[in-house]
Amino acid sequence: DVDALVTRVASDKFFALGNAVESRDLPEALSVLRRSLEDGLSPPQILASLAGTLRRLLAEQERGRLAAPGRRLASFEAWSAAVLPTIPGEELGERKPYGLWMKYQASQRFARGELLEGLAGLAEADLALKTGGDGEVLLERCLLTLLSRREPPRRTA
Repeated sequence: DVDALVTRVASDKFFALGNAVESRDLPEALSVLRRSLEDGLSPPQILASLAGTLRRLLAEQERGRLAAPGRRLASFEAWSAAVLPTIPGEELGERKPYGLWMKYQASQRFARGELLEGLAGLAEADLALKTGGDGEVLLERCLLTLLSRREPPRRTA
């Protein structure tokens, strides 16, 4: 009933899929994937969006790891003190630091290896897409591999 009454806008699916991945919400990610394909988004577009999400998570995770080795930054204030000064002004530009903090927080739901494996899986899916693979199956496999619950990442001091 909701789908019949509420009109989705073009940008919804781009943000919704990234948000589901960042939340490690597999059912929502699969739902967004199916809706996106039904709405006519191509598998290569979805794959590119997923790759962008994983690259950003990995970049923010690494930035936090380098700025505060061995500890997790548990608040925006702690992140601002440790990480924000390391971001060049030209990179920050008009971006809001809080958005970067939110990406850092989301990145903490993943081990570094999971994000790297996710990117490798997307690269393999990209090749398979270009050689005739079924886009929906390939993307579902990537999401299942990335978002299936595993042991939480271990933190070392």
